[in-house]
Amino acid sequence: MTLLLVLNAWAGAADHIRVVDPYVRPLSPGQHVTAGYFLLESTDTVAHALIGVSSPIASAVELHTIVDEGGVKEMRPIPKVEIPAGGRATLAPTGNHLMIFGVESLAAGQTTALTLRFEDGTTITVQAPVQMLAPALVR
Repeated sequence: MTLLLVLNAWAGAADHIRVVDPYVRPLSPGQHVTAGYFLLESTDTVAHALIGVSSPIASAVELHTIVDEGGVKEMRPIPKVEIPAGGRATLAPTGNHLMIFGVESLAAGQTTALTLRFEDGTTITVQAPVQMLAPALVR
């Protein structure tokens, strides 16, 4: 039992977080920026934070949110996405999401890697399909 507790103490955010239904939107004609979405589910007893994302298809990936400024929706970069202990954090078109910059080519039907970096330095890499609709809507 002691060994299990010691090993669990060294487990990082990536050991307790599951990435559900990741996807990236295809590029619009003439554009080099797209967006990415997914659900993060935590099984940990402490909160964690997603602090960065990278992808081999992009020159940069930023965490963004949408805020209401006097009735006008504006997109703004954010430093992190909080994942509550035992809870969820959603990255979706209407709230927190990824902005993926410097993309040269990305069409529906392809997949791309997204590497998520958490506050403790651990990472998770997932393969995200490129599609217009959320995976739950295309099943």
